[in-house]
Amino acid sequence: MPRPLTAYNRYLNRRRGQPANERTLISALLPAGALHTNTALSVTFLEGQDALLLTGCAQSILFDFLVKVGGRGDIYESTLVTFPLADRRWSGILWRTARVNCLTQHYADLWQTCFDPAIRDDGFTRAIPTADCSPNPAVSRPSASSPDPDGLAAEAPSLTHPPAGTLRWDALTAHWQRGCALRTDLERRQALLEIDVLVAMALGLSVDELIQIYEVQFPVMRAYEQADRYDATGRRLPNTGRKEAGARELREALREHDGESPVSVSWAIDNGLQTRARTFYPPFTPVDRVDDYRAAYRVFTARLANRQVTPEPVTDG
Repeated sequence: MPRPLTAYNRYLNRRRGQPANERTLISALLPAGALHTNTALSVTFLEGQDALLLTGCAQSILFDFLVKVGGRGDIYESTLVTFPLADRRWSGILWRTARVNCLTQHYADLWQTCFDPAIRDDGFTRAIPTADCSPNPAVSRPSASSPDPDGLAAEAPSLTHPPAGTLRWDALTAHWQRGCALRTDLERRQALLEIDVLVAMALGLSVDELIQIYEVQFPVMRAYEQADRYDATGRRLPNTGRKEAGARELREALREHDGESPVSVSWAIDNGLQTRARTFYPPFTPVDRVDDYRAAYRVFTARLANRQVTPEPVTDG
């Protein structure tokens, strides 16, 4: 008997778009068996890799930009069919999308089906201390298949308070486990901005064109990035720019902070019915998305130059 659509992993996006928000195209990867209402739009693929590819491209700012400039309040299939989708040879998009979205056991079959041992030769384009719970992540070192001519992947510093066991890229296996997914804020940010760069390269855009789109079309996102800081475990500090719970309490706690000790704060949630407590570990580091875009573009350009077969840019829809 034919399989129902719900038996497949599917791409999903929120149907209603809000161009004035941080992002307009809000997308996700549905696990097999999940249902949704008509406030969302899903696309089913026979091959899991295609679902991953569309999800990754849709989570880039470039596809978001295509929706923004289209000026449509609702995002239907008539919008999606115009997207210039990259092909599977852009494996870096697939692997980062899988690590960002395959968060639970519900994605284990998809992970196993799409797994390629070549993922172990991949890695972030800059040192991410939280990318592994060991003090010297192998992913931060260049390899024959991922050279680092700019010295961007220096060894990451050891962590006194490591995150919840994210696996190194070279330690990934076909068997899904919790560490396959990227869970800290800094890891996920890095993976998503690298997806932006890879999608830009697949579309034949220069890094300057990508940066121009980011700076002109995503002012809210840019303001958030300028205010964001991350602690030593990769957790993003709540800030008043995002109007986040705990931001005022943390700001007060930091007024007399010595710059070295952990900072513990708590705040009320659920109308005061509960209290949430968090501890943040210095140093508290800002980020620069423009610099990270340029660094990632340089590293990916070098990696592609060393491949025997270089993916061709997308030329049509």
